[in-house]
Amino acid sequence: MGNDGGTIVRRADIVRTREGAGAAGSKKDQGVVGRVKATTCALSRQPLRSPVVSDALGRLYNKDAVVRYLLKRAESGGTERAATTTSSSADDRVAGHLRGLKDVTPLKLEPNPALSPAAAPTAATAAADADDEEAPAPFVCPLTMREMNGRHRFVYIVPSGCVMSESGLRAVVSEQQKRRSPSSSSEDDAAGESRGNGDEAKCPVSGTPFSAACLGKREIVAGGDVVVLNPTDAEETEMRRAMELARETEVRRRKELKAAAAAAAAAAAAAKGVEAGDGDEDAAARKALKKEEKKRRRDEAARLLAVEESEARKANKLDGSHGPTALTAAGQLAAQAKSSTLANGGKELSAAMRSIYGLDKKKPEGETWMTRGTFNRFA
Repeated sequence: MGNDGGTIVRRADIVRTREGAGAAGSKKDQGVVGRVKATTCALSRQPLRSPVVSDALGRLYNKDAVVRYLLKRAESGGTERAATTTSSSADDRVAGHLRGLKDVTPLKLEPNPALSPAAAPTAATAAADADDEEAPAPFVCPLTMREMNGRHRFVYIVPSGCVMSESGLRAVVSEQQKRRSPSSSSEDDAAGESRGNGDEAKCPVSGTPFSAACLGKREIVAGGDVVVLNPTDAEETEMRRAMELARETEVRRRKELKAAAAAAAAAAAAAKGVEAGDGDEDAAARKALKKEEKKRRRDEAARLLAVEESEARKANKLDGSHGPTALTAAGQLAAQAKSSTLANGGKELSAAMRSIYGLDKKKPEGETWMTRGTFNRFA
């Protein structure tokens, strides 16, 4: 299975060939299949290289391969396809359930210290290393230093993305649970009870909290915070069922949130309408008050004018004049100007109005109270 004549042996060919041979009971061939799945991308069939991601089914991908696949599917107008569809392509059967990058988790893999950066696996060496059981794997468990070569079960913790062997994780979680004593604070006890009788644990690598309730004694429950990498067919079936149930729950929750948001918006609009009505009533009241104040000012101006005319009549009687005709034209204009000023809210008249009433006209030189309003040689 070397790289003869420049031909690169594809991961799918190795897996398909080895699976057929494994059916006959070859333990070595089954080990080769497991090694290929643990060290190569399920989409591009290239050796795993950072950044590496995984989905809810425990399949390993190079992130760039997932991005290219999603872009290609979007350009062709395709949508999510069931992985069991026989008419779909090989890539669709592998990653057809992915809706976007939100469906994959970035993984934190521990490089094998036995491999130097220059000795990183390539497409040419991957096929040759598949037959060599002693060839070092590119990644190891950070807890037990076991190689991720397909012979040991590896898992990853969803909240942190850290990858480690299942046995190493179980040992650490068990130790964490044993260290818990009844003398712990009541707050920690309440938090543990809310998560299922103290099933809360911390990632051994990053310290990120996660729920260890899915860590059963014999098998890992699908749909939890711990995902098995490259599971068996039976495990993958359960994991797919849990994934579909989680998506249905998510869709239902979004619909409920959308309905609640719409109801809140309707209530806010109704409240705003009531406030707008109150505002209209306030505006009408202010308008009525303004109108009433204007009328009051006009009435007050008319009353003052009547008082002034009465006082003028009394003064004219004392001077020997008779009746209201004794008011001169200038006096009448001045009274009208004063009345207009009062009607205007006490504001000063403009220059144009003052000129009409003759308020700005200068007093003629030589005019006295005896000659004012009469024709004489001084006029």
